[in-house]
Amino acid sequence: MALYATLSFVYWGLPILGHWTTRIVGSGSDPTDIFVWAMAWWPYALAHGQNPFQIASVWAPLVTNAGWRTLVPGLSLLFAPITLTAGPVASYNVAILLAPALTAAAMCLLMYELTRRAWVSLWAGYMVGFSSYEVSQTLGHLHLTFVCLVPLALWVSLRLYRRDLEARSRGLVAGLAALLVGQFLIATEVLATMTLFGGLGWVLAWLMLRNERRALQRLAGRVVAAYAIAGLALSPWLWTMAHNVPTQPLGVVYNTLSLNVLNLVVPTVATIGGAWFRGVNHGFAPGALAEASGYMGLPFLALTAWAIVRMRGQAAVRLVAWMLAIVLVLALGSRLRIGGWVGPPLPWKALQGLPIVDVVLTGRFMLYAFLLAAGLVGWLSTRAARRGRSLTSVMLLAALLLVPNLSYQGTWSAAVPPSLVTHPKVLARYVPPDSTALVLPYFSEGPSTFWQEASGFRFKLADGYVYGGFPRPWTLLSLPYLLASGATPVGRHAATEFRALLALGRVQRVLVALPETFRERTLLRDAGLTSDGVVDGVAVWTVPPREVARHALDPHAQFRLALSTRVQVLRSDVGQVVAAAEKYLTVGGRANTLSLGRLEQADLLAVDQGQQAAPLAGWQETLWGVWLQGSTHHAFSLVVRDIPRSVFHQLVSEYSHDLVHASFLPMGRVSSAQPSAMTLGAARLVFRRPMRGQ
Repeated sequence: MALYATLSFVYWGLPILGHWTTRIVGSGSDPTDIFVWAMAWWPYALAHGQNPFQIASVWAPLVTNAGWRTLVPGLSLLFAPITLTAGPVASYNVAILLAPALTAAAMCLLMYELTRRAWVSLWAGYMVGFSSYEVSQTLGHLHLTFVCLVPLALWVSLRLYRRDLEARSRGLVAGLAALLVGQFLIATEVLATMTLFGGLGWVLAWLMLRNERRALQRLAGRVVAAYAIAGLALSPWLWTMAHNVPTQPLGVVYNTLSLNVLNLVVPTVATIGGAWFRGVNHGFAPGALAEASGYMGLPFLALTAWAIVRMRGQAAVRLVAWMLAIVLVLALGSRLRIGGWVGPPLPWKALQGLPIVDVVLTGRFMLYAFLLAAGLVGWLSTRAARRGRSLTSVMLLAALLLVPNLSYQGTWSAAVPPSLVTHPKVLARYVPPDSTALVLPYFSEGPSTFWQEASGFRFKLADGYVYGGFPRPWTLLSLPYLLASGATPVGRHAATEFRALLALGRVQRVLVALPETFRERTLLRDAGLTSDGVVDGVAVWTVPPREVARHALDPHAQFRLALSTRVQVLRSDVGQVVAAAEKYLTVGGRANTLSLGRLEQADLLAVDQGQQAAPLAGWQETLWGVWLQGSTHHAFSLVVRDIPRSVFHQLVSEYSHDLVHASFLPMGRVSSAQPSAMTLGAARLVFRRPMRGQ
C-alpha cells in the first residue's frame, strides 16, 4: 500500500503539493462542480439538521433525491474530518490520490489469494490500480476511480467458494454485504456493473464447470444472502428512492464514448507516449478524455493472448477468457468503431434502449477487462514451466507502457472561487441570504455548484451540475440546452425563454463569471435585468422584484409556464419555417436539399424586426425539437416534438389547405405536474409542395 500510494502521489500529487486547497487533481467541471460539492454537502446537511437525501438547494424550487445521483455519500462521510478542517477541495484531493493505490492494493490481495506469489501480486495490482481506466477516470470521476471494493468483493467471493473456509462463511457473507453497502454509497453504477458481470461469470461457470455445480450453488446462495443483507441495511434509502423517482433523465446515451478498437493499442494524451498519436486518438472519446480508457498496449494484449493459448486446457482459464471476450465486446458499445470508421451494430445495440441500460457508458467496462487480463497473465507467470527472464521483462514493459503522461496539462486545474462568494458580508450585500441565483456560464459550462459550496450554501441555485440532464419542465425549453452547450443566443425568442427560465426558479440574481460576453449582456438586458456592477471578476445582475413576486409557482404552474412559453415560440417558428420552405421551393429550389441550414443560407429565415440590432444565433442552433425535411416528391415534412395534442389540431386547422398528411404520436407523461387530461407527443405535418410561380 505504501508503494502504491507513493506512485499515486508521484503521478498526480506533485502539481498540487503546497496547493491542496487551491488546486485540484483533474480538469473540467466534474471535479469541482459535482464531487467537491458532494464532499461538502453531506457533512453540511447533517451538521445543520437538513435531510441530506433531499436536496433543495440545487434546481430550486425542486427537491431532488440524492440516491439517484453520483454524490458519493460514503466518501464524503469517510473524509469528513478533512473537509471540516481543510475544506472539500483538500478532501477530494486526498480521496482521488488514495483511490488508485487502494484499488491496486485490493487487486494485489486478490492475486495473492490465487498465486501466493508476492511479486506477481504486486504486478497485477499495478496493472489494475494504475491501468488506463484509472489514469483516465482520475481526470474527473472520483466515483469511478474509487473502485477498490470490486476486487475486494471478488476476493471475498473466492473465499466463500473455498470449502476449507466453511467455518468462516457467516463472517464472509457479512463482509460481502458490507462491501456491497459501501459500493452503493460510492457509485451505484459500479455496483450495477459488478453485479452484471458477476452474474454472467457465475452462469458461465455453471455451464463450463460441471463438476463444481454444487459448490457454485452454495456460493450463489451465500452471495444472494449478502445482497439481501445489504438491501435490508439500505432499505430506508431504497424506500425513499422508490418514492422519489426523478422526473428528469438520469443521463443520456453516449454512443461515441464506447471503446474504440484502436484505443486498445493506441494511448491517449493522458498516458505516456499518447502525444505521438494525436492524429489518431483525438476521436476515441470526443470531448470526454476521461472516457477513453481502453488502452492496454501490445505487450499486455500479447501476454493475455499467450496465457489463454498456453493454458487453454484448464477449464478455469477458458472461463476467464470467455468472460474477457464478453466484457470487450460489450465495451465496444452499440457499433464497432475502429479509428474514425463506424462499422456494423453490435450486441449492445439490442440493449441500449432499455431503462437504466440506456445511460450506461460501455467504455467503463474496461475496469473488468483489466482485472481479468491481469489475473490471466499473473496465473500464467506462476504456472509456466520455464518462465525465464523474457516473460518477466515483457510483464514489466507492459506496466511501463501504462505510466501516466506527467506533462499532460489536464492532470490538475485551479480551484479558487471569487471573493464574492467566500466573504459572507460581501455576498450578503449583493445576493440576499437564501435567495436563488442563476450562474452564467450555465450548467456544466460554469462554476455554479462550486460557488455555492464555497459560500457555505448561503444561496440556492436555479440550476446546478450535480447530475447530467435537466429536470422537467426545463426540458420543454430550448434555451437551457443552448446555454449548456456554450451558445448564448440573442434575438428572436431568447429573451422570452430566458424570462421563463428565471421564473421557473424564481431567480433573484444572475451571476456572470468574467469575461462577460456581448451576447450575455444583450440577453440579460433584453430580459429586463439591471446591472449591479462587478465584484472580483463576477458581474451581478438583478431580476426586477415585481417579476420575482409575480411567479410564486407550484409544480403545476411551473409546467404550464414552460409549456406556454414553448407553444408561443413554436407557433411563431413553425409559421416562419413553413413560409420560408414554400418560398424556397417556389423559386425552384430542390426538395431533396431542403433543410433549416439551406433556408438560412438562402437568407429566407430572417431576424425578428425588434431584434435587428442584436446578433442572432443560427436557426439550427436555436430551433429546438423541430426538423424540416424535403423529398423528391411534391411534398416536404415538418416534425415537431413535445407539442400538446390541442396545439397539433390548431396547426392542422391553420394549414388544412396545404397539408397532405398529418399524424400525432402521443408520448407518456413527462412530469407528475403535467395535467392528466393533457397529452404531449410528436407531430408530423406533410405539406404539399407549391408549384413554380404559384
